[in-house]
Amino acid sequence: MTKADQFRTNAHHCLRMADHPLNWEHKRTWLKMAETWLEMIAEPQRRPEKMFEKVIQGRGTQQEVSKSRH
Repeated sequence: MTKADQFRTNAHHCLRMADHPLNWEHKRTWLKMAETWLEMIAEPQRRPEKMFEKVIQGRGTQQEVSKSRH
């Protein structure tokens, strides 16, 4: 598991905890912690559709980026 994966796991845990807070202050704290974990990821992992769009654009096809999911 990479550090980025571990940071995402920690952020996911914080978001789950924020779903059932003791009060609004706890919810805000859990959400801030999740945000902090996600900000620690140095380089965002690319999503497959982003990688595809970059390849298409890089080959000079002049194809517009699709806004719909297939």
